[in-house]
Amino acid sequence: MNEFVRQLLNFGMADILNENEAPKVESYLVAAGDPASSVPHYDHLIELKDSIREGRRQFAVSGNSMSPLGIDDGDNVLANDFNTNTGDIREGDFLIVKVDPTYYEGERPNFEYKLRCAIMAVEESWTEEMIVNRLKQMDSQAEIWLKSYRNCLHEKYLKAKRHYNTGRLVLSTTYKNGTLRYSFHRIDFVKYKVEAIVKQDAPETLLRPVA
Repeated sequence: MNEFVRQLLNFGMADILNENEAPKVESYLVAAGDPASSVPHYDHLIELKDSIREGRRQFAVSGNSMSPLGIDDGDNVLANDFNTNTGDIREGDFLIVKVDPTYYEGERPNFEYKLRCAIMAVEESWTEEMIVNRLKQMDSQAEIWLKSYRNCLHEKYLKAKRHYNTGRLVLSTTYKNGTLRYSFHRIDFVKYKVEAIVKQDAPETLLRPVA
């Protein structure tokens, strides 16, 4: 009877008992989209020569949230480790960010990593007004002059500050159905910086990321 009860409890509590399991997809897949709901269309890496990889980490992109910036579903990216203490974050850098599963309010992300395009590093002391003013000074960030985009930034910034009440953040962009969305992440979740893009139909040609 005890064994039967144990099996019954394990079956009924499977989701709770397994909440710390590894991500559902391979760690070389990076979500270009929502890591909690995206399902990979491509589940393999493009075969590359060692001379092309040059020791860099290779990821396969799953999703089209970076398509407006030239990285499509099924593309591969080559990335180097990013040191959050010494590395610079510049506008247009494509970053591979480790997914924080606690950020998704009960959802269990399918991916270990997600792809984002950096705008700027955000110091802990900065206010939302300071961020908006800096964006307004950037010719490439004209969207921030529109109220709808300021509302989007406000929502994302509040959520990030509630979840990470201390520490530097990185402000980045993604796209949903072709429309820009802002996102904030703790800077120490940035693990890699993309150095080259590989298209499926041209595995011998490396494209430099240009945002």
